[in-house]
Amino acid sequence: MNTFLIIDTYNLLARCKFIAKSGDNWESIGFAMHTLLNSIKWSAKKYQPDHIVFAIDNGSWRREFYKPYKQNRSAIRAKRTPSEVEKDDLFNAAFNDFIVFLKEKTNVTVIDQPDCEADDGIALWVQTHSNDKNIIISGDSDFYQLLNENTIIYDGVGEKTYTINGVYDNKNKLVINKKTKAPEVIDPEYELFYKIVRGDPGDNIFATYPRVRETQILKVFQNREEKGYEWCNFMMSRWTDHNNIEH
Repeated sequence: MNTFLIIDTYNLLARCKFIAKSGDNWESIGFAMHTLLNSIKWSAKKYQPDHIVFAIDNGSWRREFYKPYKQNRSAIRAKRTPSEVEKDDLFNAAFNDFIVFLKEKTNVTVIDQPDCEADDGIALWVQTHSNDKNIIISGDSDFYQLLNENTIIYDGVGEKTYTINGVYDNKNKLVINKKTKAPEVIDPEYELFYKIVRGDPGDNIFATYPRVRETQILKVFQNREEKGYEWCNFMMSRWTDHNNIEH
């Protein structure tokens, strides 16, 4: 069994970029890259992987499948000031140079498939290396659905490790849920079901059942095998969207 450290590269860089937002442009870029490399070094020291994998975004097939996908982000970018545009351009150039460095000067694997996001590459890597140990370095909850006995997620910013058996802090102690007072446990199947129902406002994906409460989603999920009242009542519910189309 090999151990792979899988870096959700842009997610990690974006968080480092946020931390390094003060100072002039070159100082910010330098500090962000320093933080990025230091985070990877720390993760490699912690998990002692046999190989490191960097997954990056390179367009998305989703935009062809669903036109509104992430269009809200274009609106946000359009509101940037000239200085913000300049800073973003410099960051992107530095990031592209970093990827070229990884590809040409190191022995790491870079997943860079046209029309695919880092999420796609990471999911495929985990599926094709199911008998190996996979450590995903990311703060993105979308990866919860990939958790299994051989796959864990480490969020260095939140200082949490997510496993199929529980969530642990940096002292390897179980994280206690503040509401339930019980140890936090992630159910990958539920996380996928929840995402499908809730949608993703950050990516401009509408909910399949708007304004439904999470408690109701959980009840329906728990009734999915029996397909009793909770399931049928939920699945037969109808609503009308902003274009006056009934679903």
